[in-house]
Amino acid sequence: MTTIRKGYVDTPAGQVHYRTLGTGEPVVLLHMSPASSAMWEPALPHLAARGYQAFALDTPGYGDSFRPPAPPSLEEYAAYLLAAIDG
Repeated sequence: MTTIRKGYVDTPAGQVHYRTLGTGEPVVLLHMSPASSAMWEPALPHLAARGYQAFALDTPGYGDSFRPPAPPSLEEYAAYLLAAIDG
């Protein structure tokens, strides 16, 4: 597969947007703030070519992911992202 696929995963707090490419052992990529998963698009084909399934997530409040009603704490960000990874 050479086309980056975009999608959403439902979490208890809202939808988290992601980009993915490849098959194999999963690798999760998180962007800098403020940014989005688009920053990882050049890296996704390289990871896929090496046998990984790369998932680049838009953290809540950025990119196309849900917007929390208030700035989240680090613990809340961690919970949001773990829920997305589990999904």
